[in-house]
Amino acid sequence: MNVREEIIHTLDLISHHLRNRRIRVVREFAPDVPMMHADRELLRQLFLNLLTNASDAMPQDGTLTVRAAAGVLESGAPG
Repeated sequence: MNVREEIIHTLDLISHHLRNRRIRVVREFAPDVPMMHADRELLRQLFLNLLTNASDAMPQDGTLTVRAAAGVLESGAPG
């Protein structure tokens, strides 16, 4: 699955909520964000929770920066 597309889809789902709170979204996606094997519905729920909680915790008129990039966890596993 394409992580970038799932994040964009989630942002589209909560766009009304973000507009009502006057929150500007900055998308910073690295060109090398890898595809991954994951449960699409669980990942969507994760992104929905993270983005909604972040927007609820910030003041109105804020900026929410969403970043996605390839990386490696401290354990050496891809992350």
